[in-house]
Amino acid sequence: MLLLKLILPPTSLMRLRHLSYSTKTICSFCGERHKRNDGTPLLPVSQELTYWLLQFPIYCCDECAGDGKLLYLSEIMEMIRLLEIFDVCINFDGHPIVNPSDVYIPFTNFSSGNLQFLCMSKKCSMKIYCDTGSRETDLFHKSTMNGCVINPSSGEIKTESVPISQIILGVDLLNRILRGESQCSYIQPICEFHALCPDMSPRIPNFSITDPNSILKLFSLIISGIYSDDAINAVLNGEIKEQFLKFMTDSMISMTAFMRQHGFNDKLPELKEVPDIPEFLTRNYGEAHFSFTYQDIICQNFRNFLKLFRKILRYFYLIDNSSHSIDLFQYCCFLYATLHVGNQPIYHRFTRQVSIKKLSQYFEYLDRYVMSASPFCVEIFATVPASETELDTCLFCLNENSASVIGKCPQHNICCLECFSQVVKQQKTCQTCRSSDFLP
Repeated sequence: MLLLKLILPPTSLMRLRHLSYSTKTICSFCGERHKRNDGTPLLPVSQELTYWLLQFPIYCCDECAGDGKLLYLSEIMEMIRLLEIFDVCINFDGHPIVNPSDVYIPFTNFSSGNLQFLCMSKKCSMKIYCDTGSRETDLFHKSTMNGCVINPSSGEIKTESVPISQIILGVDLLNRILRGESQCSYIQPICEFHALCPDMSPRIPNFSITDPNSILKLFSLIISGIYSDDAINAVLNGEIKEQFLKFMTDSMISMTAFMRQHGFNDKLPELKEVPDIPEFLTRNYGEAHFSFTYQDIICQNFRNFLKLFRKILRYFYLIDNSSHSIDLFQYCCFLYATLHVGNQPIYHRFTRQVSIKKLSQYFEYLDRYVMSASPFCVEIFATVPASETELDTCLFCLNENSASVIGKCPQHNICCLECFSQVVKQQKTCQTCRSSDFLP
């Protein structure tokens, strides 16, 4: 797998959004039928048919399958399989950005000729053009992949349908750039980082545990998708594990202090000690204009940082036997949810754009989160408000009102902090409602 470092314009608004994901199954060929002839939902075609190259499902209705339309998919996948580089991993350099995808597909924009990237994820979809009376090239010009697209030359991010022919040209252009036959200002080779993390390659030059930018670059590399879980665990569980945890802890306390100073006083208790807020948290990563204020940008920065911390802390709590990592993870989720549902001036622009349906999961989390059950909250806040939330009984120690760890199950807490290490090893589904999406 190839790893690229993309340097994006410093004034670009750094927020990657995937298109809305729908569980409704629609035929990728006719685009109309979403059920089989017997009324049951469509099933994805075999991943062997796509050579396991696509992370999203391809659906085919009974009529199209009977007409032999799957042959058109086979032709497309045979062409894609022969491409030298179909997908790549990307490290976004110098931005507080969280990779929404493990891999990206290069393609060439027809109008500008520039190289762009399509985020590969389960939220993508495909439309396959099939007309027996058309030219063979129409199959590649009119068949498209739809998803979140990033334009590195401008920093623009939007949802687009990308023809297969543009992907073929993009792969060819990327190969020419890597061979030095074409120039590209925003793609640079990855360098090495400090020997404190010898198992991670490629490396970051001049890596320093005291430099926030070094740590953020390392975290970004960790979630880029190029490393195995064993390699990631070895780094996070190494000599500088406590420094990583301290960095995220201090950062979240500083975010809390900033939010209290700018309109979230009624949502966050008073801190025992108000810290200095480091410059990297409040750096202007976006461009302020009449509808996107400086405070909006800082708030957006926090969301990006917290998304990054959530991913890293999820690795930590899987390898950390103490309750510290999961407690930090839970507060990170709480702070992220607070930003989503806050109705103060600092967040006014986003609340107008996010539907109540999308906010409901964050309201549910805030309703279920109990500050008084969090050692982290007790440690940093002067007075922790009493909660009216009634905790569940811990599934392991069976102590009543102790289940303070909140998982993805929308109705129930999981267990107490002390028992969580057993949950990670033993539990896959909620014992109350049998939800399979159980762990945090």
